Amino acid sequence: MIGLNPALPPVSATNRAGKVLPDEPFRVERFNVMDADVTLHAKQIRRPKGLPLEDMNAKLNLVDRVLTLDPLDFGFAGGNIVSIIRMNAQQDPIASQARISLRAIKLEKLFPAVDVMKKSQGLLGAMVKLSGPGNSVARMLANADGEAGFATADGVLSNLLIEYIGLDGGEIIK
Repeated sequence: MIGLNPALPPVSATNRAGKVLPDEPFRVERFNVMDADVTLHAKQIRRPKGLPLEDMNAKLNLVDRVLTLDPLDFGFAGGNIVSIIRMNAQQDPIASQARISLRAIKLEKLFPAVDVMKKSQGLLGAMVKLSGPGNSVARMLANADGEAGFATADGVLSNLLIEYIGLDGGEIIK
């Protein structure tokens, strides 16, 4: 289980310097203004060199203050990240659910800026299910509960990488 204390105080912009996840609150009042049905196909994504995003397909639906992204599909490291995300703004804070699957991610492309990853081989897959309340991405994830599973196929990681990230099973057994 993944979970943190929902009684945490609100995170302010001042104590978020250098953080990755945005804590800018969603403008929930905008969910009331309209309904929407939008499809986006992006053949290319401009991104930092170290982020292996390739393309994107997304379908957004907003009806009665419930926003659904189904699918939110990114080409990523030679495979895909396919997500279904639902945000219900009919309540405060917003109730969100996400199912995210990583499919056939190539280990050698996962961190292109890390030299030891270039010697890795194989595929990575994962399934993550999360749900939690919050009016920003950071709050939703800070309050999330869920489950995750990971698997590799034909995987080979460099010894240096295994030592670097602490995945040496022999050391764990000791």
